Amino acid sequence: MTWMAERSLEPEYMDCEEVPEADRAAFHRDLALIHRLLGDLQTMIGCIRRTPYPVRSVVDIGCGDGAVLARIREACGVQVTGIDLRPPEKDVHGVAILQRDATRDEIPRADVAISMLTLHHLTDDQVVGMIRNTARSCGRFICLDLVRHPLPFALFSLFIGPLIHKAAADDGRQSIRRAFKPAELRGLVADALAGTGATFEHRVSRYYASQIVDIRFHG
Repeated sequence: MTWMAERSLEPEYMDCEEVPEADRAAFHRDLALIHRLLGDLQTMIGCIRRTPYPVRSVVDIGCGDGAVLARIREACGVQVTGIDLRPPEKDVHGVAILQRDATRDEIPRADVAISMLTLHHLTDDQVVGMIRNTARSCGRFICLDLVRHPLPFALFSLFIGPLIHKAAADDGRQSIRRAFKPAELRGLVADALAGTGATFEHRVSRYYASQIVDIRFHG
């Protein structure tokens, strides 16, 4: 469809600077529901467990309120740290969250870095910058994000949007409009890793619900 031919760069509500903390908290609750419905969390836990070396620490880039990290800590028995441009005012999950810009600020050292539904918030250059920046601190980087395609847009609108707050539903649809097509994301990752010797795998789930980039910087 022509309206999905190009990425929309219109901001989402949750990307705005002055979002009330109550709205952010409600959004994070809705996002946790979305992760459960789509199986994102279990997919990420499975990827972490398949790391070919012992994983003792995980850092989550764009961690929100830390709910995903708390579940990963419980499931995988690892130390966890979150980084986010706008950490929550209150610690609700017992997870240390640092205020950092992952495209340029130092990322805490960890065996594995993850990112869930964060890439679509970034420009092409920021995606490349975040991958290169993460390589300085982590051995592996697993990114799960949306796919810009009319099928997940329709399915989200029909089956998930009615279950969540209107602002979260509107942001969810805009997230899909902002997402990368698989070929676009593969190209950005290849550019970021050019000449480094790093390798990556890229997978797209059924019905274009999500895509995963699994980068191994070394080891």
